[in-house]
Amino acid sequence: VLATNPTDPDVVAKAHNILVGTCERRQDWAGVLAASELAIAAARDPFIQLMSRRGRLQGLSRLRRLEEFEREVAFCRELLRTNPALQVPWIQRDGEAFLHNEEGLTWMRLSRLDEAKAAYRRALAIRREDGLPSTIATALNNLGHVLRTQGDETEAIACYRESLALRRRIGDRFGTAAALNNLGTVLLERAEIPDAIAVLEECLAIRRDLGVAAWIVSVCNNLAQAKRVMGDLAGSAALDSEALAISRKCGNAFGMALSLQNLADLAIQEGDNVRAAVMIEESLALTREIKDAEGLAWALTLRAVIRAEAGDVPGAETDLAEALTAARGSGIVPFEARALFVRSDVRLENGRVAEALADAEESLRVACSKPQPRLELFARLTMAKALSGAGKDAAARIEADAALAGARSHHEESAAAEAETVLAVLDARAGDSAGAAARLARAEALPVSRVGAAVGRRIAQAKRLIAP
Repeated sequence: VLATNPTDPDVVAKAHNILVGTCERRQDWAGVLAASELAIAAARDPFIQLMSRRGRLQGLSRLRRLEEFEREVAFCRELLRTNPALQVPWIQRDGEAFLHNEEGLTWMRLSRLDEAKAAYRRALAIRREDGLPSTIATALNNLGHVLRTQGDETEAIACYRESLALRRRIGDRFGTAAALNNLGTVLLERAEIPDAIAVLEECLAIRRDLGVAAWIVSVCNNLAQAKRVMGDLAGSAALDSEALAISRKCGNAFGMALSLQNLADLAIQEGDNVRAAVMIEESLALTREIKDAEGLAWALTLRAVIRAEAGDVPGAETDLAEALTAARGSGIVPFEARALFVRSDVRLENGRVAEALADAEESLRVACSKPQPRLELFARLTMAKALSGAGKDAAARIEADAALAGARSHHEESAAAEAETVLAVLDARAGDSAGAAARLARAEALPVSRVGAAVGRRIAQAKRLIAP
């Protein structure tokens, strides 16, 4: 169309807006911004001008040009308020809902979660008033995401399920896949693993059929994590590797960082810390560049594990302090708790029992601040180890029993093996050598590839400790 040199400036603007959509699907945010600015320059019709500015807002948000983004939001609101051609109720409502949504997305990227939640709730209220299933479903998905990030999984699941039902009702396969991916993610975090796998596999099948490569990444990452919990490490690695390859091809820094972290975590579990360290360094560079607090906290925690196992305890402590700062500053409960789990273990293994116990207590408080059963079981396991190290055997047994029950119900084989190991040591101290031996036998029954190299070493240490 543009090659025909159309004389109607609004036709030019519409053509550039089509290119905005193409760039958006490719996650080419610089292209989105460039095409939208050409559309804005051409547009004469106020409505087309407003639609063109939506693309600019999306580009500025994704590129984290915050001051320009805020000015553009203010300009769009002024345009809605003052331009006579836009004084139509549905245009007013749709425009305002879009602005709230873009604000929510931007605040999410900057980890300003309370502001994001408020913006998404305002957008949802407008969409419910309009009654269009597709826009209500989008608003529900967005609100569910910030609720999940803040640890409010029950309300997040309700949002995702309602969104999924709306998408199915109108036959929207793209939207159905998005809702399935979001629902599968939160089910995974709640350790409802078989349900999560079923939901995510349906999502992946739809996205493969639709053929948009960039949209396959997140579901591959999530499904990989679920398969890993169930012990399918080869399947997990294949999915994460596929996601990484797609992200590299698309230039998706967030996707690359996440896939690298997942593959590094898997390498650590396999005992290949050298390979893991290379992936973590690349991931850290990406998360710092895109200002992803969640990814930064997890990458630093993984690097701390590697450093601690190499004997660099000061380096591990430095990484964990930064990870906690990133997680706490963003209100990201799971990553705060995970950093505390690792720091407690590191301090315990280096004889700093009081500090380890303080970290374990804090991790349990954080993990229980929201209903997150999987996180809570790891917190109780961390507490059990610290209490055992402090010689508080009765309290340690209570926490280890709770961790073991949680690990079994949530298919966490590694956690179950480690809880059995803690209980074996406690049994041996209490004089029950037969009980200790039985527990260690159950822990040893799983191969190291399933429980992880670190847990395998702890099982071996416990066996030496309690051997006759």
